[in-house]
Amino acid sequence: MKPDYKLVAKAKYIHNTADLASELWHEVYKRYYPAKQLDALVEELQSADAIEEDIDNDVNYFLVFLGGKLIGYFAWKMENTALHLMHLYLKPEYRGKAIGRDIVQTCERLAKGEGKGRVWCTIHAKALPVQQFFKALRYRELRPGIYRKGDFYEFSLSCQRLLGQNYPISGGGYVRLSNWNFVLPLLRSYLREQDYYVFYLHPFELSRQHQPELAGLKLYDQYYLHRGLLTYRRKVEAIISLLRTLGYRFVTFDELAERMENKSERK
Repeated sequence: MKPDYKLVAKAKYIHNTADLASELWHEVYKRYYPAKQLDALVEELQSADAIEEDIDNDVNYFLVFLGGKLIGYFAWKMENTALHLMHLYLKPEYRGKAIGRDIVQTCERLAKGEGKGRVWCTIHAKALPVQQFFKALRYRELRPGIYRKGDFYEFSLSCQRLLGQNYPISGGGYVRLSNWNFVLPLLRSYLREQDYYVFYLHPFELSRQHQPELAGLKLYDQYYLHRGLLTYRRKVEAIISLLRTLGYRFVTFDELAERMENKSERK
């Protein structure tokens, strides 16, 4: 029996996706994040409001059904040169049954059909089952957290480990909302130990325009949209200065992948 994919568009299915995301994220990430931090991440990234905002920004969410049962979901966004596989989660009892493999291969075919050179996603650096999943799909590990299969690459999220916990330091709300005196030492340690760093920004975070007040937002959404905006530009400038001081330079994902490939071949 093959699974069915249902595009998420109506409010009912958005809420179904959010409920499922909360269930699966807590099951998958409880070993990586403290409970309160995980609750905040789910609310920030996969609440019904966050999913609806993603959809408004051209992210395509799909619910996965098997025999009429809801078993998981995935989401992707077509970008300029790549398909970004943003989410792929299945209930535990449906993992290892080639369903995830079929979803990834569908995304690869879709990317090729649209003339895109890559499929990419971020994976947790310590998520060993996910790494094995991509290896089974014949993605070759160029280095921990970076995989290649033909013209398709998977990049993990930059995290630094402290006291047995992994802390994301790749930008966005992870950096803007966190205590800078806590993030900066983690970032310095990471940059001295590693030779590449993935950093991302949301456009509104650097805008000099006053963010409009939106009626009906939950308290946490208000906090996320407005907290730290006045100081974030200085944090970004400090990160750029630190990167330059340590000899880093900006490259595209394609250039980074090529450099990693060349290093792998020399070994």
